[in-house]
Amino acid sequence: MNYVPVTVLPALIAPMVLVSDGQIAADPQRVLAAVAALGTGIATRRLLPGILAGMAAYIALGQAGF
Repeated sequence: MNYVPVTVLPALIAPMVLVSDGQIAADPQRVLAAVAALGTGIATRRLLPGILAGMAAYIALGQAGF
């Protein structure tokens, strides 16, 4: 049961990143935000900084018109 959150979170995140309008299409803004969240999560080994980094990257990329 220790690994359940580790396996469920990617299963919830992957469709949000890779599926757009019912079709498999990688939106660059979502993919880059997910990479930022993943990198921060790996570097800090904590969930909250990863989530915050992903949100910040998504918002910043949206503001930049990406």
